[in-house]
Amino acid sequence: METLNFINHGHEGYSTEDLLKGKKIEAVIKDNPDLIIFENSLINNHYQSLSLEQTEKDLESIMSKLQKKLPNAKILIISTNPVANGKRENSLGLNYLDYIQASEQVIKTNKWAYMNSKEEIEKKLKKKNM
Repeated sequence: METLNFINHGHEGYSTEDLLKGKKIEAVIKDNPDLIIFENSLINNHYQSLSLEQTEKDLESIMSKLQKKLPNAKILIISTNPVANGKRENSLGLNYLDYIQASEQVIKTNKWAYMNSKEEIEKKLKKKNM
C-alpha cells in the first residue's frame, strides 16, 4: 500500500524573486515530490513592482531548477487567484493582468503544463454577483 503525502511549500507574500533568493525551490527539491502544483507568485510580483522581464526570467529559473533536479516529477503551474483590484497599476505602470499575460506567454512558449483556475473562479464569482 502506497502512502500519499501532501507538503505545502507556499510562502505568503513571496515574489518569484523571493522564492529563488530564499532557497524555497531547493526545499521543494529536497522533498523529492512526484507531483508539484506551483501557483506562480504574480500577485506579489505585481505588488512589489518586479518587472515583467524579471518575472519571466524568474519563472524560467524556477522551472529549470525543478526540471533539472526532479526529472521524473510532474509539474503543473496553476494561475494565481483573481484579485479585486486587478486593474490597479503598480509603480511600473503595470497591472495584475499584465503579469498574468506575460507569465502565460512564457508558459506557452516553454510548453509547460498549465491550468487557468482564475477564469473558472471569476465565472463562479460573477454568477454569485461577488
